[in-house]
Amino acid sequence: MKILIIHASAGQGHKRAAEAIFNIIRQETCHNVAIIDSFDFTNSLFKFLYKKGYAFLVTHFPSVWGFFYRHTDKPRHTFLNSFFSFFNNNLNSPKLRTFLMKEKPDVIISTHFFANEVISELKKKNLVEAELICIITDFLVHHYWLSDGVDKYLVACWKTKEQLLSLGVVEEKIRITGIPIDSKFFLETDRNDICQRLNLNPNKFSALVATGTFGFKIIEQVVNLLRDEVQLLIVCGNNKRLFQKLSSINHENLKVFGLITNMHELMSVVDVIVTKPGGLTISEALVKNLPMIFISPIPGQETNNAKFFQDNGLAVNAKNLFQIKEIITQFKNNKDSLEQFKLRLAKFPKANSAEELLKLI
Repeated sequence: MKILIIHASAGQGHKRAAEAIFNIIRQETCHNVAIIDSFDFTNSLFKFLYKKGYAFLVTHFPSVWGFFYRHTDKPRHTFLNSFFSFFNNNLNSPKLRTFLMKEKPDVIISTHFFANEVISELKKKNLVEAELICIITDFLVHHYWLSDGVDKYLVACWKTKEQLLSLGVVEEKIRITGIPIDSKFFLETDRNDICQRLNLNPNKFSALVATGTFGFKIIEQVVNLLRDEVQLLIVCGNNKRLFQKLSSINHENLKVFGLITNMHELMSVVDVIVTKPGGLTISEALVKNLPMIFISPIPGQETNNAKFFQDNGLAVNAKNLFQIKEIITQFKNNKDSLEQFKLRLAKFPKANSAEELLKLI
């Protein structure tokens, strides 16, 4: 069977979900599987504007992004959105359409709505006959995820399914599988061994700060507020300037990491995580039963995720830096409260949707 996995490099979540699926299909089956970034098959201007424009808006003008997200999700704008998407896709995706018609995959797995729309148009014209499986990488759904050509939706939880049903998707098309994450997060880990390798104190209350698109000053302030209170693990990712700045601080409670491949280990040895509420990060923390403190969510998909998890007692939304300190201090000083929080997390349904996907195929 020929399987094509398509993501889009608009944020890391879509890519990470696609890679998780790709890795398990390649390891566990003999199917012919490939993975592509749909934006690599668009024109350079569109790719630049989509990727850089999204990053610019959510970093510097998040309220503007939130405005567009909310208003394009309103039912009365469905026709206008469909018209714009059709025009936009036909203008910018000829290389992608040509590639799909040439490759003729049996199954296409999509983790971003851009590919859904392009493939649906091809299926209407009988130019592509593949089964289209859409993996929604957030816990709540925007109208843009909906496309007539989708044969199955793999969704995070019951709430996602309820939303799709309310939007007119038939139940037979929906599977609750969880958002796919790297299989490493499901492996058992030895906390003491990890602490020893990473030079961490296993007896100290620890907080992991996964920076994402946090502002430079916010991370510095978090460090200044908490470094005397708890052991801090800061993941800077690609932010080299932040990594150099924090690495210059000599403090026994501060451990600074750059771009890493062992997030599963860091999540296994800390007591709480301070992060943005992206679908993949939440899914990873859920598997580790790790209490989440959300800060600076992107208006739209991340604020929706944050509200859903706080309303269900599975995370705390911090309104400011001092509230982060207050929440962490409460967890540190009240171990019973922390354990109760972890028990609620343990009850939340989790699944390896990569494994589930193999069953569906």
